[in-house]
Amino acid sequence: GINAEYGGDGSSSVSLFLDGQLIDKIGIPSGSASAITQNLNPTLLTPGQHKLQIAYEGKTSLPFSTDVEFRVLKMKSSRECVVKFKAVIASPVLTEGQGSEIKVTLLNKKNEPQPMVVAIIGLPGGLEPRHEKLKELVKLEKFDFYEIRGREIILYWRGMNPNDKHTFSIDVKAAVPGKYVGPASRAYLYYTPDHKQWRDGIAVEITPLKENWESSDSIKDVEMMDVGTSNDVSSVEKWLELHGLEEYKESFKKEGYDDVVDIIGICLLYTSPSPRDS
Repeated sequence: GINAEYGGDGSSSVSLFLDGQLIDKIGIPSGSASAITQNLNPTLLTPGQHKLQIAYEGKTSLPFSTDVEFRVLKMKSSRECVVKFKAVIASPVLTEGQGSEIKVTLLNKKNEPQPMVVAIIGLPGGLEPRHEKLKELVKLEKFDFYEIRGREIILYWRGMNPNDKHTFSIDVKAAVPGKYVGPASRAYLYYTPDHKQWRDGIAVEITPLKENWESSDSIKDVEMMDVGTSNDVSSVEKWLELHGLEEYKESFKKEGYDDVVDIIGICLLYTSPSPRDS
C-alpha cells in the first residue's frame, strides 16, 4: 500500500509506475489533511523482480511512506544455507486421540564445524506435541534445548561437528478433527538467519471419533455389549485406545473388568450415536 499525507491545492497528484508502466494516478483533493491510501492490484505482482516508482506532481514537497506486506506458503531456500533439514509426519491421516510422530533429519553439509543451529517445525492445527518426549530428546542429546511458540517447535543446537547428522522423532497427538497445513518448517545458522532452508508445511487430516465409531466393528461390539456381563476384553481395550485413554489399561487390569466397563457404559451414553438417530 502507498500512504500519502498532504494538504493539497486540488492540482496535486501521485502516479504509480510498475516496471515503467503507469498503473494508477491518484489525485489529492484540495485542503486534504488525511492519509491517502492506495493498494496495488496483486495480479500485477507476478513472480520475479519488479521495480515500483512513485512520481509526485505538485507545487510543494510531499512526505510519504510505503508498506510492503505479503504472505506465502513457503519461502525460497537460500543456496548459502549450510544445513540440510527435513521434517515429515509418519501418518498424514489420523483418528482423533491417535498418536503419531514427526520424523526430523538435520545435516551439516560442510566438512567443517558450525556455530549455533536452529530448526523450526511448523505444527498443523489440531496436532499437539508431547512435551515429555521433547524433554526426553534433550536428555538423549538429540538437541540442546527447545521452546514452543504458538504452532511452532523451535529446536536449538549449540553447534554441529563437520558432516554431523541428527535423526530423531517428535511424538504428537491428534487433538481436533479437521484438515490442516502447518507453517513452513525451516533450519538455519542462528547468526545468519537470512540463509534458511525451507520445507513445505506439514499436512494432516484428523478424522472425528464418530466416523470411526460407525465404521469399526470392534467399537460397535463395545456399543452393543451388556456393560454388566460382557467379557469382551479386546473391545474394551480398543475403545480405550481410540479415545486416547491407554493409561487406563493398567487400572482396568488392577481394578477388575466390571468397574471399567461401567465407566465405559456411562461414556457411551454421551459419545455414541443413539439407535433412534441412526
